[in-house]
Amino acid sequence: LTSKEIADELHISVQQLNRNLSKENQKTVAQIISEVRLDTIKRLLVPTELSLSDISESVGISSEYNMIRFFKEKSGFTPGKFRSIYKHS
Repeated sequence: LTSKEIADELHISVQQLNRNLSKENQKTVAQIISEVRLDTIKRLLVPTELSLSDISESVGISSEYNMIRFFKEKSGFTPGKFRSIYKHS
């Protein structure tokens, strides 16, 4: 899911979509999508044994490699490290 896809569905520009959202919560569509993806990855990592490839596909990230990069950048952990820390908590 991308900002452009959402804007196209609503028949407005990405800029207009971001302006409208920024008025409400000071975030862009891309920031909201990233937050939802990160939260979803976290929820799928700990209670399940889903592969990283399956998780990346389920959150709309094109590859396992890209998901690992995204997750590490946003959370500070690799998915494997996050899974091992929180699975044993």
